[in-house]
Amino acid sequence: MPANDDVKFENFLQCSYSALTVYKSSGEDICHGEKAAYENLIQTLVDSPSSFKTKSQTSLLYEIIPSVFKVEDVLHGVAIYSEAEVAEHFPTLKNSGLLPSLINAHLHEHFLKLHPIVAVIDPTDSSDFFGNNPKALAARVAQCPTSPFPGSCPPGMSRCKSCKSASLVRYHSLSSLPRYSFFFASVPHPYTVLSLSHSKSNLDSHLIRETRRDDWVVRVTDLVLESHSGSYQRTQFIKNVAGRGPASVKAGLPDGVWQIWEEPDVSYLHWALGFEIEDISLLVNDLSKGGGNNEFISETRKRVLSSTPERTRDAVELWNLAWAELWYFVRAIKNVYVEGD
Repeated sequence: MPANDDVKFENFLQCSYSALTVYKSSGEDICHGEKAAYENLIQTLVDSPSSFKTKSQTSLLYEIIPSVFKVEDVLHGVAIYSEAEVAEHFPTLKNSGLLPSLINAHLHEHFLKLHPIVAVIDPTDSSDFFGNNPKALAARVAQCPTSPFPGSCPPGMSRCKSCKSASLVRYHSLSSLPRYSFFFASVPHPYTVLSLSHSKSNLDSHLIRETRRDDWVVRVTDLVLESHSGSYQRTQFIKNVAGRGPASVKAGLPDGVWQIWEEPDVSYLHWALGFEIEDISLLVNDLSKGGGNNEFISETRKRVLSSTPERTRDAVELWNLAWAELWYFVRAIKNVYVEGD
């Protein structure tokens, strides 16, 4: 549960490990390193088993073979829910089965402390139609969680404040996002926007060419990039933001969750948020109604998500190459998370 500017935890997110590293403040509870470093440790254990027989069972591994480890003093922002810590600070939780709920509540509360604003990115002019799904997600995240031990602090963090729900704000462009906000962006397919805007599934080529190319991409990057930047550059920038690449960090943009509008999915959000969302089944039900359930909207979704050729959809994609590329990229990111869960 680190502070916003904790460099060590930022490096953890990049998974750029080298030597096996442990921290005196957490004993052997936290250890990280590259694959070769772990293989070297295993080989050391195999080659010299007798050197460990004379050591006390309470001796720490990095004290027995210090040459294999890099030992650092303190890693701030880590809460260890050991049996002793739980017995001391949360005695009523013993054998209750509620410890996972308490840990999840602490993680959620810490998230809200770091992100006092939960934002929804929606550059469209269609009222809240395309913003309903990300708004439903953001609203659930912005609320303080239910805790089996209300007002409690994580172990080792004696000074903490009562949970305060985050503010929920809609923004049209990434340029408006406050530094310590957390945002939800839902990318609609260009065919979905045109089809629902004109209430027709078959769009003729003249109507398609009358629209501004890659409109969603241009709007969401307004004032973030130079006005003369092309759609390709804008899409590459958004892809960099979605993947938390160097350009995103350089621009000072906060973290966020990217999804496609036609296929909302909450099954992988714990990877992005760091905690589980309460009452997930209710949230799924809210998202299923986010764009309405009439037959026309359902058919539009099916046409967009279909893997078979669709003349009108494909024509819209050709006119909005950068926008369509972004849509497929965001969908691919989601699939990677889901498959790795």
